[in-house]
Amino acid sequence: MGVYPQQPQALPSTSVGNDGAEMVLVPAGEFIMGSEEAAYYDIAKPRHQVYLDAFYIDKYEVTNARFQQFVQVTGQRTQAEREGSGYVYKGDKFELVNGANWRAPQGPGSSIAGLEQHPVVQVSQEDAKAYCTWAGKRLPTEAEWEKVARGTDGRM
Repeated sequence: MGVYPQQPQALPSTSVGNDGAEMVLVPAGEFIMGSEEAAYYDIAKPRHQVYLDAFYIDKYEVTNARFQQFVQVTGQRTQAEREGSGYVYKGDKFELVNGANWRAPQGPGSSIAGLEQHPVVQVSQEDAKAYCTWAGKRLPTEAEWEKVARGTDGRM
């Protein structure tokens, strides 16, 4: 009686993280990473072929409601809350605004009320990593993010 190697099981096309957010499967494969046009990032040149194993990524951005749930459970204070300010896009540039944070994204007098299903803003990479750890996830790598952003048709 022979023993045959177990065939790899197909991954489900969706998954749900500990935060309840739907994640979609990005299949393994190659894509062209980088851009000849990206004059501001020399590391993006030259374009090159990259292979990635399959991975899951959130289908949608983290919402204010999900981030609020994380803060309520963990007591997390974001970098903008600790520093007392955050950057707000004003006209054609970002300006440092005292009191701007994820709860008051435009600064004092602003609120996320009515914006619970909008993407959370005023969070740093450190804040995002803390959220991901709580949700049982991780931030995507640069290559994973670029593969997802390019889609199946190789958008810029």
